[in-house]
Amino acid sequence: MNWCGEYAFGEAWFAYRGASADNRSHAHASLQLVASLDGVVVQGSSSPQHTGPGWVIPPGTPHALQPARSLTLVLIEPQAHSAKALMRTLPTGGAVQPMPLEWVRQLTQSLPLQALMANLVAMQVPSPAILPAALSLALQQLDARTQGDALAAAVLASGL
Repeated sequence: MNWCGEYAFGEAWFAYRGASADNRSHAHASLQLVASLDGVVVQGSSSPQHTGPGWVIPPGTPHALQPARSLTLVLIEPQAHSAKALMRTLPTGGAVQPMPLEWVRQLTQSLPLQALMANLVAMQVPSPAILPAALSLALQQLDARTQGDALAAAVLASGL
């Protein structure tokens, strides 16, 4: 079986949906989310095999995915506001962790990948209506700009 499916890119993320093929143990610099209604099998380097509907793989964690007929895989830059918001909701530690079922449900919907990601992040990040307008704008700037002096750009754009 080959990796065959669709993909999408965002400012600080990559998403893939489709069939996966065998791969060797590796690690990413990014936060990885993987989900499938059929179940996903992840082999950690120093831990037993993990089988379940979804897994969160922290940055730098060695792992290998077993082939799957269909899965959704997401890589998010760990310094992005959206990754930090997602990671805040999880237990601490650098091991493969079960994905919350609400995330599995979100990532396995048959929506366009861009919409899946927007909905997943919206579940974790406070609604802009709750935040003061300047703070909301600053957070949007920080999420969109992950290089250079992002903080200075956010302060300038928001007037904080």
